[in-house]
Amino acid sequence: MPTYRSMFVWLAAAAAMADHMDDAQHVAAVVTTQQPSFTIRSWLDFIRLPERDGRLSAEGLHRAGLSL
Repeated sequence: MPTYRSMFVWLAAAAAMADHMDDAQHVAAVVTTQQPSFTIRSWLDFIRLPERDGRLSAEGLHRAGLSL
């Protein structure tokens, strides 16, 4: 599913948290190509994670280069 954005969002966060920054930034670029208006806040509002999980996800996505 090459256009399934959710997969790319999670992959960007996971790669960044695992310190695979080249991969994280590449995948983050895919996310913003698919949805130029993507923000971490809007994503977290959409998926509604528990607070701790949301913080960790936001940290990974920010490290990957995505906008808050």
